[in-house]
Amino acid sequence: PMPYVIAYKVRPLITLREKQRILEEAIEKGHVLFFEHDPVNECALVVRGRKYPVVSETFSLEEINAYV
Repeated sequence: PMPYVIAYKVRPLITLREKQRILEEAIEKGHVLFFEHDPVNECALVVRGRKYPVVSETFSLEEINAYV
């Protein structure tokens, strides 16, 4: 969820604003988000939810490479 920030962040409010900006840009431009540390969901698309951005689709990096 949007308000979640990892506990060890030095400046959590700045991180939260950056996260919001990145997710808004990803929604507006249809960017694929890549999660290098997630063993299950490597990539995702996000859309606007009722309150916060939500994942609309997840897929593997191999699936993206099939389209390139």
